[in-house]
Amino acid sequence: MNNHKISIIIPIYNAENTLERCIQRIIEQSYPNWELLLIDDGSVDNSCKICEDACLKDKRITTIHKENGGVSSARNVGIAKASGEWITFCDSDDYVGPHWLQNFIELIEQENSSQTLFVQKINIFKQGKFNSVYYDDQQGRIDICNFLLGHFGFVWNKIFKKEILEQASIRFDEEVKLLEDELFVLQYLAQVDAIYISQRKAEYNYEWPVYTHKYKQSINNIQTQIQLYHLAKKVLPPNKKGLYVLSYRFLNKLLFKTVFTLAEGKYIDNTYFQNIIQTIQNDIKYVIRRKFLPFKLLSKSDNIRLWKFMFYFYSYLVRWHLLSL
Repeated sequence: MNNHKISIIIPIYNAENTLERCIQRIIEQSYPNWELLLIDDGSVDNSCKICEDACLKDKRITTIHKENGGVSSARNVGIAKASGEWITFCDSDDYVGPHWLQNFIELIEQENSSQTLFVQKINIFKQGKFNSVYYDDQQGRIDICNFLLGHFGFVWNKIFKKEILEQASIRFDEEVKLLEDELFVLQYLAQVDAIYISQRKAEYNYEWPVYTHKYKQSINNIQTQIQLYHLAKKVLPPNKKGLYVLSYRFLNKLLFKTVFTLAEGKYIDNTYFQNIIQTIQNDIKYVIRRKFLPFKLLSKSDNIRLWKFMFYFYSYLVRWHLLSL
């Protein structure tokens, strides 16, 4: 069972307050065949020293220093340097239980298939207090539609086959600052045949972030949602349930983001509008949110003025609190 080497990638930026705990919990893993890649993304605090001290403590740990480029850039460096057969991730402000890696290995051995996305449950903490367990009511093989209806983007409760990442050239989009993990997971799902959730108790402890201005709707976020929509359309089955998930989880969200971006007074040029319209036009008839039903009337129209009018009308209602989406 120890034949499967796992590469663990931790992107680090000014994480001195939580990094030692994070590293120590990995050192304490019951499964021994791992390497830990600490990707220092231009930290200016004491993180660098913590990383170097960890390397002296355990020869399985390697530190890679780079200029600051963001979490996606750091993770991509880790993927390129990883020597393990399997790759997983951990965030520097989170920590894991002693059997986190062992649970992954049990899934790999049990299913004996590299064409499966293996997933573990997650303990969610908010402001340091336990909140919930994700996937607590799900285990074993799971339908992709049910999987995509939830928070599917977390990468640190999943393990990825390095060979698949390389063959399909799957990497994190370094231009995307939000939802980059969902893009990554959807690309991987296009390469595998099944999703399997561990029956074991949650071993990953995630501190839910305090959302700031960077999570507000933006043009970048709209473009990302368009990419997500196209990827989801590739992996979802073309049946009634698949169309439901496509419209509920992805098409409606694209509509939300477009309306809220305009409601914030941000400008969307005609190129972006045309991209949005071309993306959703064929599927707008499947919209299930009643508040968006008027958009169905435009499904046969290529008139960008009519589409823009509808979007601006909705954004006006939202801005003046006449409509809540």
